[in-house]
Amino acid sequence: MNKIYKNVDDYFKENFPKSYLDFKNDDRTPIQRDIDALSERFDKDIREIIAGTHSKSRNSKSVHA
Repeated sequence: MNKIYKNVDDYFKENFPKSYLDFKNDDRTPIQRDIDALSERFDKDIREIIAGTHSKSRNSKSVHA
């Protein structure tokens, strides 16, 4: 039989206790998290391009599209 939760927080607390605490302790807004993730991916891509290890297929698509 399935358990019914009063709210989504109770569900996350029970099923994902560590992730829930990490998420609740993060004071950033969702848009701030998205901006941070995008910035980290961008920095990684720039480092790969400079090092010459960046995926050629992604580069050729973006340059020749």
